[in-house]
Amino acid sequence: MGGDRENGLFAAIVSVAAGLELGGTLRRIVKAAADLADAEYGALGVIGGEGRLVDFIHVGVDATLAESIGPHPTGKGILGVITEETGPVRLERLADHPASVGFPPGHPQMKSFLGVPVRVRGEVFGNLYLTEKRGGGGFTPEDKRTVLALAAAAAVAIENSRLYERSRQRERWQDAVAAISHAVLSGVESAEVLPVVGEQARAITGADACVIAMPDIHGCLVVEVVNVGPAGDASLADTRWSRIPKSQRVPRKAAFDEIDRGLLGRRLSDGDLLVEAFTSRSTIRRGPFTLDMDQPRLIGHVIALPMFTADHTFGVVALLW
Repeated sequence: MGGDRENGLFAAIVSVAAGLELGGTLRRIVKAAADLADAEYGALGVIGGEGRLVDFIHVGVDATLAESIGPHPTGKGILGVITEETGPVRLERLADHPASVGFPPGHPQMKSFLGVPVRVRGEVFGNLYLTEKRGGGGFTPEDKRTVLALAAAAAVAIENSRLYERSRQRERWQDAVAAISHAVLSGVESAEVLPVVGEQARAITGADACVIAMPDIHGCLVVEVVNVGPAGDASLADTRWSRIPKSQRVPRKAAFDEIDRGLLGRRLSDGDLLVEAFTSRSTIRRGPFTLDMDQPRLIGHVIALPMFTADHTFGVVALLW
């Protein structure tokens, strides 16, 4: 490895470790890998359950073009091969690989390809994808070795970011428990405790809104609390939960504007997601999800969690992104 490349790798490792927020760390990893290998385009696909990509961070394709292409890939074709082979893949012509499935309309043409797994604690966290070596030709064995070295350093940065986020999450949980305990021990009515629960549940999870429904004297679920995050919160387009194409998305404020007026006091009917979670005493996830109001709202994702003890179900908390 030449001196310039070694210096570049060292500078890249330093830049990757410059912050603790996971989202920023992942984007710096992609940018550093593309710079080191002189690639026109770079991406990092985060792998979730069943080997599918649950997040896709990319550089080189501007936001307007990315929106016109459509939803992010889910790990099919060549993007899934690295996980199966658990090793790097280097191609001079991407289209020549038997797993290649081509590109969607409007996608930039890409020939050369380098894919490298990123392992954290021995498990594949995601894959680095680099395409289009600048100046023509393909990626070199030296490029592969350099990006593999960066991936090893990136694993440490990712783990540090995870530990940092877990620490912040624990602090949020402690703050939430303290706030709810204070409300309960103050002797206030349950009607005054529920808004505290809603606010804390939304803040802890990073949800855009929280809805709490409780049974009335007839056993019918009624929406008692609607808590919506401040306008400055991250929008639906910036969350991992939302798999809705950007062309169908609306700003967070519009998506959740006045849902309190549309939902507060509403009696929920059989078949409603919250009723299903309440009666089954099980957590239910849906997304994309249509919020039933006077004018239906398309929501990125919703989780409904029943609140119960061994012999009694108290209500349901729904978190919306």
